[in-house]
Amino acid sequence: MFNPELENNTNIKVALIGFGNSARRLAELLIELEKEIICKYGVRIVCTAIATASHGKVVSGQGINLLSALEIIKSGQSLTQLKDIEIVADSFQAIDKSKADIVVETTLLSLENGEPAYSHIKKALLAGKHVVTANKGPLAFAAGELQELAKIQERALRYESTVMDGTPIFNLAKYTLPLVKFKRIRGIVNSTTNFILTEMESGGDFASALKEAQRRGIAEADASLDIDGWDAAVKATVLANCLMNAKLKPTDVFRKGISNIKPEEVLAAVKAGKKIRLVIDIERINSEVQAKVLPIEIAKEDIFYNIDAFSNILALETDLMGTLMIVEQEPTLTQTAYGLLSDLLSIIEEYKVKYFNMLANKMLIFLFDFWVDNISPTSRIIC
Repeated sequence: MFNPELENNTNIKVALIGFGNSARRLAELLIELEKEIICKYGVRIVCTAIATASHGKVVSGQGINLLSALEIIKSGQSLTQLKDIEIVADSFQAIDKSKADIVVETTLLSLENGEPAYSHIKKALLAGKHVVTANKGPLAFAAGELQELAKIQERALRYESTVMDGTPIFNLAKYTLPLVKFKRIRGIVNSTTNFILTEMESGGDFASALKEAQRRGIAEADASLDIDGWDAAVKATVLANCLMNAKLKPTDVFRKGISNIKPEEVLAAVKAGKKIRLVIDIERINSEVQAKVLPIEIAKEDIFYNIDAFSNILALETDLMGTLMIVEQEPTLTQTAYGLLSDLLSIIEEYKVKYFNMLANKMLIFLFDFWVDNISPTSRIIC
C-alpha cells in the first residue's frame, strides 16, 4: 500500500496536531531549512493543518503560511485570522481535511489513558497517513497495538522525540543494533528534577530552582509530573515497551519523586562525595520486565555523577554490544524539534526508496515477461 501523495509529488503535506513549544520550533526549522530540504530530498514540506488547544484549528489545501501562524500565536491571537484557510471544529476534522501525508502529533501528555494523542495517531494510521509523535502517552499505553496497526497499514510510526528529546535512541536500536537484546536500561531522563537537585547542591533552594526551570521553558507551570516522578515513569514505560517488548503501563512502574528530599540530604550527599539523582532502572528479570524510578545516591566512579543541570543520560546494557552510554548535554527545544524533523525526513526518504524499488521490480518483471514472450518462447516453463 503506497501513498501517491508522498511518492509522486514534490510537495509533502504535513498536519501539525498540537502547536506547543516543540511544534512551533519544528515550524521554525521547516522555514529555516526549507532550501536544504528541497535540495537534498527533492521535496517541499507544506503544512496543510494546524490544530491547537486554544488558538483555533485550521486547514488549507494550498498550505498554511507557517511564519504568519507563528506570529499570530506569539501575539496571542487565533489562527482563524490566517488567509486562505478553512476553520474546523476539532483535531479529528483537521486530520481528515488536511489530506496530509504525515501527521505530527504533539498534544499534551495524559497519564490516564494517553488521550487524545492515542486516538489522533490511530485515526491517522487508519486513514493511511504516516505518523511522527513526541507524545509519550500513546506509546506508554498502547505501543504494541499502534506499532501493529502501522505495520498492517504499511505506514510509519516514528517517536524519536518521546525520550531525551531528539537524541537517537529508538532509531539507533532499529537501524544499527539488529538482533541486539536489551537486558537493562538505566538513565537520568528528567531535566527539571536534575536541574533542581544540581542547584540544591550549591545551596540553592527547591522553589527557586523550579521557578528558574519554568522560566527557561523546561518545566511546565504545573511541574508535578516532573517532581513526583511521573514523567520519568512514563519514559521508562516507553523504553521498556519499545526496546524490551514489555507491556507495561506507567502505573506498573515503582515511582518515588523528589518532592520530599530535604536540602540537608542533598548537601550531606555532596559532603560524602556523592550526588542525588532521579534515576530510572528497567531490567528483565527472568521473563519479566520490571521498572522503577527513584532518587538514589550516585558515587563519583559512576558516569551518572557527571550529569548535571538539564543534561540526560541513558545506559543501555545489551547482550552483544556490552553497555552503551548515550549522553545529551544541556538540551533545548531545538533538539526536540529536530527529533521530529529527523523522523519526518527519514519517512520521506524511506518511502520514496520503497516506491522506486517497487517501480524497478515492476520493470524487471515486465522485461522478463517480454523476453519470455517475444525473444525466447522455448524457454517458457509449463507447470
